[in-house]
Amino acid sequence: MAIGAAQAGVRAMCATSGGGFALMSEGLGMSAMIETPVVVINCQRAGPSTGVPTKTEQGDLWQMLGAAFGDYPRIIAAPLDIGDCFKLIPELFNLADRFQCPDSCSAISFCPKAGSVCIRTTWISATHRSRRAHHHRER
Repeated sequence: MAIGAAQAGVRAMCATSGGGFALMSEGLGMSAMIETPVVVINCQRAGPSTGVPTKTEQGDLWQMLGAAFGDYPRIIAAPLDIGDCFKLIPELFNLADRFQCPDSCSAISFCPKAGSVCIRTTWISATHRSRRAHHHRER
C-alpha cells in the first residue's frame, strides 16, 4: 500500500520488524526498479518470528543491506535515540524524493527506552561499502 500511495504522489512510509521486513523484500525491489520513493522503518528485535521483548540486537542489518534482488541504490539510516528518530525521518523522506529510491530506517527496539542525548547519526550505504571494509572496521 505504501508503494501505491507513493505512486499516487504522496509521501509514503510503513513500519515493521524482523519477519515483516523479510516479507517486504520483494516489494522493496519493485520500488527500486520503478524508482518509487518510499520509507521503511525496521524496528529490530532479537530472535526469530516476533522476537524477544527484553533483548535487543541488530540482526536485521545485513538483511536490510541486501534486501530484494539486484543492485540498486538504497539509503539506510540508523538513529541513536528517539530524538534522532524525530529528526531523521523527515530527512529520509527528503532523500527518498531526491534520489527516487527506497529508504530504510534501522531502529532498534530499545530506542524508546533510551534516555540519551543525540550526538550523531550513523549513515550506511550498501552501494559504497563492501563486506571486506565492514569486517576490517570491526577489528
